[in-house]
Amino acid sequence: MFDRFIDRAQDAAARTARKAALGLGAVLCLTVGIAFLTVAAWLFITSVTTALNAALIIGGAYSGVGLILIGVMSAKGSAEPEGRSNASQTAAEDDIGPKIVEAFMTGLRAGQKARS
Repeated sequence: MFDRFIDRAQDAAARTARKAALGLGAVLCLTVGIAFLTVAAWLFITSVTTALNAALIIGGAYSGVGLILIGVMSAKGSAEPEGRSNASQTAAEDDIGPKIVEAFMTGLRAGQKARS
């Protein structure tokens, strides 16, 4: 009985660890990529204008993206994520077994009382 729960917990832990490792790799790759793109943008902008203007342009672009991301996070923060409701529905469907057994036992007891 507990083996099923242990297996589920181990599977969930393995999935979580896999997602965390992939996420860390993705963040590292994005960080390196953004660094190279920033250097390339710096070199291009300084060839067209001064270093001060290049710093203002790149800093403004990063600040603008950051503010947009903060706005998106705050707009979606008030609603409940869809994944959570699906997970609770799945958990409720998994717990139906004990409810069926309880309903069967209640019916069985009611039948025994009706006979006597």
